[in-house]
Amino acid sequence: MRTLYFLISLAILLSACQPASRKTGVMTHEDSLRRAQAIEIKIRAVNTFYHTGGIDSLDFILEQLDKAIQTDTTFTEAYKYKAMVLASEKNFDAAIEVLKIGHRQQISDIQFPEFIAFFYQKKGDTITAKKYYKETIRICDEQLKLYPDSTFLDIEKAILFGLMYNSTDSTLNKLQKLQKKYPNHTFIPLFIDAYRNKNAFNELINNVADYNFIKEEYLKSLTPEQQELLRKKRDS
Repeated sequence: MRTLYFLISLAILLSACQPASRKTGVMTHEDSLRRAQAIEIKIRAVNTFYHTGGIDSLDFILEQLDKAIQTDTTFTEAYKYKAMVLASEKNFDAAIEVLKIGHRQQISDIQFPEFIAFFYQKKGDTITAKKYYKETIRICDEQLKLYPDSTFLDIEKAILFGLMYNSTDSTLNKLQKLQKKYPNHTFIPLFIDAYRNKNAFNELINNVADYNFIKEEYLKSLTPEQQELLRKKRDS
């Protein structure tokens, strides 16, 4: 399980480091100020979420993320975090809608269609999930034309093909070819070891946006009296 959480975190990190679009314009001073304010608001919401898992603070977290989006509608990270928070409460439909809105702000961002696919798959809609996996692969191909030496994009494509066809063998085959292409790459061997597990994709999908461990740790930090007050508040 620890390895799986590591890979999820790693995948998110890699996605955050994906090549930026060459069409990105220079922000004006006013835009920069709005972005800085939106980032500050988002950080406040995210810190609260990662401390509590949303217990007794969900409304505040979502309000803050909405405020970040209203402050700077082009700040795509706020859409992503709001979707993850909603998904942590099993509200996958709302999470998908937020991601679709954010995707319109940055159509070359791989994470949007990727996580839309994840959430459709968690809903059991594998047909629609496959559609968004294909869209993510298409974006990868477009980015590879601009950045042919991007190891992130190559790894991403290998995993996406496997997810789309539910075939760890397909992903393993592509990853092993990448290992020959990039023999000194740090993370490829870790992915290869993980995807030797035939249930790797099911475990990955099941654990995306599953933050119950944060909730459990938060509850453990409360005194019995605080836990009782929280229980009464949630039951009322």
